[in-house]
Amino acid sequence: MGQAFITRRSGGVTIKPHLVGGITQPTSPKTNTIWVNTSVTLTGKYELAASTPSSVNGASPQAGDLWLKTSSGGIYPIFGGIAVPVCLVSVYYGTAWVNTSAYFYNGSWSTVCLMLLDGSNKHNEAHGGWNRFYSYAGQPSEISSGLRFDWVGTDNSNAQAGFQTVNMINLSGFTSLIFELTVDSTVNACYVGAGTTVMGCIFKNGMQVNYTENVNTNIYTQYMTHTGAGTKVLTVNVSGVSAARYIGLGGKGRGTATKIYLI
Repeated sequence: MGQAFITRRSGGVTIKPHLVGGITQPTSPKTNTIWVNTSVTLTGKYELAASTPSSVNGASPQAGDLWLKTSSGGIYPIFGGIAVPVCLVSVYYGTAWVNTSAYFYNGSWSTVCLMLLDGSNKHNEAHGGWNRFYSYAGQPSEISSGLRFDWVGTDNSNAQAGFQTVNMINLSGFTSLIFELTVDSTVNACYVGAGTTVMGCIFKNGMQVNYTENVNTNIYTQYMTHTGAGTKVLTVNVSGVSAARYIGLGGKGRGTATKIYLI
């Protein structure tokens, strides 16, 4: 498919980034390029907004318009000399906004996403920081490689340790909440998810919340059991969530979350 290169001018200053559409990755991208992987022909219009826009450039959305969702913790392309955090790119398909894979070039390609944790960078600007919660002898900690949940108490099904964001995060437009974990052989359960109450996305007062209850109410949770050590990825479907939620994780055992992000 063809590619659309989009710029605007305001007061004689070109407003960047370079927005490129097409299903083939550009071979000679400029710095500050966002490539939108879509077969839809782009109109050249876009809207910068934290929530789903009802208009683009003052008019009703048309097929091929772009919504660039803004939120601290996103990538930082330059618009008119100002770095603006973009964490999601959606294309209007004529009747609805559709979250679309997009990539940012600044010397190398990276996925456009809302990064909540990336190793030593805890991305507190995106969520206000991480609250710790624990029971019995375990105590989670922030370490250089990520967020460490380390429960070492007597074997008890209600003993958990973990983290939750200080502030809620607007999930509108996102489809997946992804957790990348490095787990120890002693871990026998790990919980990740998004919820509506403080310390309620996975646990209530340090107690494990029944998984079925999470799924059947307004709490979106993914659960994993395993016996061996290694790298694990858990993905929570948040496509049905249009409001703000807390993000959290925890486990009965030992492990480290190395990356958490929304796409």
